[in-house]
Amino acid sequence: MGSNPTSSVNFYESPCNARVVETCFWPLYEIINGQYRINYKPKQKLPVQEYLLKQGRFKHLFESRNAALLEEIQATVDARCDRLLKLESID
Repeated sequence: MGSNPTSSVNFYESPCNARVVETCFWPLYEIINGQYRINYKPKQKLPVQEYLLKQGRFKHLFESRNAALLEEIQATVDARCDRLLKLESID
């Protein structure tokens, strides 16, 4: 029997957790019998910066010299999200 992580702790109690999912940086999905299923799709996907800004460990990314790196991170997240959506649509 699998555990239910939401039974004891609400995932969205942490603003950081909510942002990581709302930006699709960390999509919530599962694969059952080879079929992809996205468990949560944000109504309006937030920019990855919304997640990164709140964490000091990513502060260096917001220096002007790293603007291209932020764009690259966003493009990578968008591409992964699009791929996941396509995988979900395959029967």
